[in-house]
Amino acid sequence: MQFLRSSLFILLLGFLTLGCATSHYKVITDEIGITEIHSTPDRFLVQCEQIDTMPNRYGFMVHFLDDANTVATAAGMMTDKKTCKKWENEIQKILNGGKSIILKGDGSMSIPREMERFTHTFPQHGTFHGNGRGMQFFKMTNENGGCFALYHNKCP
Repeated sequence: MQFLRSSLFILLLGFLTLGCATSHYKVITDEIGITEIHSTPDRFLVQCEQIDTMPNRYGFMVHFLDDANTVATAAGMMTDKKTCKKWENEIQKILNGGKSIILKGDGSMSIPREMERFTHTFPQHGTFHGNGRGMQFFKMTNENGGCFALYHNKCP
């Protein structure tokens, strides 16, 4: 009987430990098309990509790994390299400062996935193809009050 209690305790402890450490992904879209991605920091990648056809212009993007292990993108605005890197650093602070992240933007995550040739590597998960889904980046927050928005007055 003592062995059974010990085993049950170890199993329960293991479940609680692993249950709290796993990543999650949830999509909430309101009636006007504003979408929130609720996830853990390990499912986000921030990127500043130079636009080939436009010298000195960079596209700001946040890629996120969805529940089907494909990658969608929240695109920001085109800007210069210095500003893009600044935004990238601000987003990384949000990701590093929390365990529960909300990415908010305009777009639908319910359109059919279309496998893209582009891939993105998430350090804790691996390399995955883009899925053709996208949204316009509004803001990102974490549970500790961290917030970054491209538009003024969007963070409390």
